[in-house]
Amino acid sequence: GNADHATDVKIVAVDLQAMAPLPGVTQIQGDITKKNMCKYLQSEKYEFCEFDPLP
Repeated sequence: GNADHATDVKIVAVDLQAMAPLPGVTQIQGDITKKNMCKYLQSEKYEFCEFDPLP
């Protein structure tokens, strides 16, 4: 692996509920299905995106 590349990775977590803080993770409490959230997420580039759609 490339250690320098790891510092360029941006991790974002989006959830309806409050989340415990995680080092190196930007956390957003909100609804990923809302149009304004989609626009916000599209304004950045991500290498990987995963979400849990279950309540």
